[in-house]
Amino acid sequence: MTKLGSRAALLLSQRRHERAIGADWRYSQFFNFLQVSPSYRLARLLRMGVLKRKSVDLPRDFDLVEQTYSAFGDVSRTYFWEWWIATAQFQFGVNVKSEPKVLLRMGRRDTVDDDHLQAVQAAAADWLEVDRPAQGKAAFVIAALPIVNDKATMQRMVRMLLKAASEAFEQPTAVAPFRLIRNKLRKQTVDNARKIVRARAALPSARLFVIGNRAKVSRAHLATEGVPRSADRHMRRLNEIMTSRQLHRAYLLAENAARGKFPSLDPLAPDIRRPKFDFKVLNSEYKSYLRWLEQQKAETGKLLQRLRTSAARA
Repeated sequence: MTKLGSRAALLLSQRRHERAIGADWRYSQFFNFLQVSPSYRLARLLRMGVLKRKSVDLPRDFDLVEQTYSAFGDVSRTYFWEWWIATAQFQFGVNVKSEPKVLLRMGRRDTVDDDHLQAVQAAAADWLEVDRPAQGKAAFVIAALPIVNDKATMQRMVRMLLKAASEAFEQPTAVAPFRLIRNKLRKQTVDNARKIVRARAALPSARLFVIGNRAKVSRAHLATEGVPRSADRHMRRLNEIMTSRQLHRAYLLAENAARGKFPSLDPLAPDIRRPKFDFKVLNSEYKSYLRWLEQQKAETGKLLQRLRTSAARA
C-alpha cells in the first residue's frame, strides 16, 4: 500500500474535514488564546527546561495551567488543524462524524486485475491516512461482504460481523476530559479581543488609540492620527478606553483558557505572581511564528504541486 505521507495526509484531511470542526468557532479561538496566554507560555518554558521551577514565583493556581498544558501541549509551533488532529479532538471528545466507506465494488464473476488492486489500495490509504485521523482514529474493520439475493442473509452476516468487531475493541469513555463553555459570549466579542492583543503585540510601544485604530474594533470610535491630541481629545479618550477594555478581556480569555475554562471572562483571583502580557515578548514570538507559517505555506505549495502532478499522471 502506498502511503500518502504525513504532511500530504494532513493537508487533505484539513481540506476535507476542517469546516465541520470550524463550525464551532470556540475551538479555534481556544487555540488562539492559548498561544498568547502568559501563564501557558510559562508552563511551556518550564516543561522545555528553559526555566527552572525554583527560579520562578508561580501563580497559586498554576497546577490548573499545568493540567491544561499536559492535555493540550505546545501551541507555539503548530497550526490549528495539526494540533486538533494530534491532540485537541481527544481532549474534547469531539471529532468528525465516523462514516463507513466502500473501498471497492466488484460484480459477480468480475475478474480481479491490477486496476482493482490499485484502486482498493488507494481507497484504503485515503481512508486510513486522511479520514480516520479526523474521526478520532476510530476502531474499524476492513471486510469483504458478499452480495447475495437474500437480504435477510446479508443483514445477518452484517450483524455477526459488527458484533464480532465491536467485542474485539474497548469502547471509548463517554466523558471527555475537557469541555468548552456555552454562554452568552459572542464570536465577535472574542474575535475583537484576539485582534486587539495581536495589534498590541505588533506595535508594543504605540499609543492605545493607535492600537484601537489598527484593530478597528469600533469604526465609530476611530481617532485621528498625526494631529495634536487637543484636536481630537474626546475621540482619542473614548478609543483608549475601549482598547484598554478589550485588552483586559483578552487577558481574561487567555488566562482562563490556560486554566481550562473557555470562553470565559470570569474575574481572576488577585495574584501578583500571575504573569501579565509582555507585548515585546509577544511581538518577538509572533514574528517568529509568522516566519514559521510562511515556511509551512511554501512547503505546502510545493506539496500541492506534487499532488496535482501525481493526479494528472494517474
